[in-house]
Amino acid sequence: MRRPPGHGPPLASHAAVRLLHAQGSCAVVHPADEEQMSADGMTAADIAAIQNHLTMLRVNNLVPTRHGILQNLLDANGAPANPRIRPI
Repeated sequence: MRRPPGHGPPLASHAAVRLLHAQGSCAVVHPADEEQMSADGMTAADIAAIQNHLTMLRVNNLVPTRHGILQNLLDANGAPANPRIRPI
């Protein structure tokens, strides 16, 4: 799962987005997640960086709202969607 520098998002932010998508805005690294990450070759430092990234997003109110939730809000209020916004 590691990527060379300059090739895609950093490991922690990529994994954090995957957890946010799966768990929602209160995502954390659960023991089962940690076991899977370790089995996938991540180190304890990698996993800590993912948890720290999730915490930083929450503390700074930077957790992105999922595309489906945003689309439902737009539809309910008759607002046009911006086609340049890509879902996460």
